[in-house]
Amino acid sequence: MQNAKVRYIQLGFTSLAEDNKAILRKVLAESADPEQRGISAYVLGYVKDKASVQDDLQAALRDPDSTVRANALRALAAFVVHSQKHPDDGLKVSPTWMIEMLNSLVWTDRNNAAVALVTMTESRDPGMLDQLRSRAMHSVVEMARWKYLPHSLPGFILAGRLAGLSEAELQDAWNKEQREPVIRKALASARGK
Repeated sequence: MQNAKVRYIQLGFTSLAEDNKAILRKVLAESADPEQRGISAYVLGYVKDKASVQDDLQAALRDPDSTVRANALRALAAFVVHSQKHPDDGLKVSPTWMIEMLNSLVWTDRNNAAVALVTMTESRDPGMLDQLRSRAMHSVVEMARWKYLPHSLPGFILAGRLAGLSEAELQDAWNKEQREPVIRKALASARGK
């Protein structure tokens, strides 16, 4: 956070996470209280050795509570950014459960997963794009067609990347309000596989 007071509090989460990593992992996996699980997912995002808690957070993406899922996804999305800035750390975040969240009935699951996947697909990894095509094409297309533009943008970006468009082509289509041609290309890319 940019706010100095909030940033100070955030920095305290790092030592809290490090000093209590084992108990936080246990609470996330075993607590009957969704609020405790949600707090654990949030704080675990601050551990230094991110790979050591990645599996815990991936499992939390399937938690029955939407706040737990959102906090786990928020942490994993930060891990993705960290891995892109520090590739030598060897941290590789799996997109599998984020892709599955695109098919959720819960709007926050879908929106948060789409935003995270926009970051993850910046490199246009063919395996990740194929997984998106095979597991969530219908959901990506539906999201790209949402009427409220700020909510449809992540789905549109994913559809454009599945269609093989460059970032400049994507931006041009978005600015010209030409979503359907992009969506048709994305759907054609799935039929061609």
